[in-house]
Amino acid sequence: PKSPEFTNVNGRLRLDEQTIYFEGPSGTLGSLPVTCVGSIDVQGKGQYNLNSYVRRVDINEVLDTFKVDKFVHTEGFATAEAHLSGPLEEPKMRGRVISI
Repeated sequence: PKSPEFTNVNGRLRLDEQTIYFEGPSGTLGSLPVTCVGSIDVQGKGQYNLNSYVRRVDINEVLDTFKVDKFVHTEGFATAEAHLSGPLEEPKMRGRVISI
């Protein structure tokens, strides 16, 4: 299935000779509100160091965004955090979803 796209992105990026700094730009991933902070080092092999945050959303929006089949009725709210790190060619992602 096609991955959700980032849209409606607005915020501040700062650039120097080797690094792109994300200073809190926000947008939507599918229908999920996402904010990013951190940096991408583009020198040599490059390095990701990005954190993303999703504010309180209905859990059904998360399931719909990632096209997850619902086998039972679901309701509730969640927040999420994700961290992208490592070389540009082999990034690692870890994260968590917190029900609230």
